[in-house]
Amino acid sequence: MSDYEVNLKILLEKMQKLKKITSESERNHLLEEATDEVSELVLSNNRAQHRLISKDVLRSKKRFRHFRSLIQHLSEKGLNKRSEYIPSRSELDQYEQSKQPIPRPVLAVLQAYAKMEVYEALTDPEVEINPSQDEEYLAYLPKKLKTKFGEDVHQHPLKKEIISTVITNRVVNQAGSCFFARMQHLSGKSIPQISQAYRIMETCINAKVLRQRIDELPGFSLEKRYLAQIDLEESIFNLVRTILDENADISEGSVVSQFQSILAELENTKITQNPPATDLEGVPGSSKQEASLEREISNRIQKTRDQIRILDPC
Repeated sequence: MSDYEVNLKILLEKMQKLKKITSESERNHLLEEATDEVSELVLSNNRAQHRLISKDVLRSKKRFRHFRSLIQHLSEKGLNKRSEYIPSRSELDQYEQSKQPIPRPVLAVLQAYAKMEVYEALTDPEVEINPSQDEEYLAYLPKKLKTKFGEDVHQHPLKKEIISTVITNRVVNQAGSCFFARMQHLSGKSIPQISQAYRIMETCINAKVLRQRIDELPGFSLEKRYLAQIDLEESIFNLVRTILDENADISEGSVVSQFQSILAELENTKITQNPPATDLEGVPGSSKQEASLEREISNRIQKTRDQIRILDPC
């Protein structure tokens, strides 16, 4: 809660300097009014972090080597394995050979260090704020303050730091603790480039809607929903890698605009035929609704991949 409170107080202090707030009592009243919404934003982030660790448990069972590589990567960046109680090589061997996941407390440490690396890269002085990132910043603020102050909220002195925090948490919480380290190794691109490519690709396939539809699948256990979300993120991972390989310079507005017709087509397509009984890995095909969603995701991914291949890198 403290980070939110501090950042809101900084914003309100700025509004006072701009004469948008005329008294201390008005400032205090605004803070009080925002309390419930700020609490929910904090809890939402906490829940997302808890889900990240739960999904990383499943990921580590399936692709243990990714986490061994992450530990090595973070160690090179300053992680002290002994002081953070990271398992030794022999202990990791035992987990892997017995097909056990990495323990949750260890995953909690790894995600924290992974996020610190991403945040530091995004806040580098040479990295500029992209106008498209404003939506990440606005999602951080309580609605009442956005309504009252309008465009003035963009004058927050720590806007870049807030955007970097939001993007770091959101991407890692969705894509997993290994995402950035894996993509850096495979693509040779920087964290800001990878972050931008991820945001472009999830926009192009409207991943927010797909995640919501996975959450709404009836009769599914939490683990099965997590497995479906992991599969979706692996598909986005492959798209990100493809666009990074195919395009040296990525301009978000121009790239997304080239996908608008495809996205509109997909949004207007109604699946009326019964799909074949094939699944995404780890997701059972027991219901028509689930199979239709699988088919739609595959369709979106394939069309997006095809479009990437014909993008003008300029």
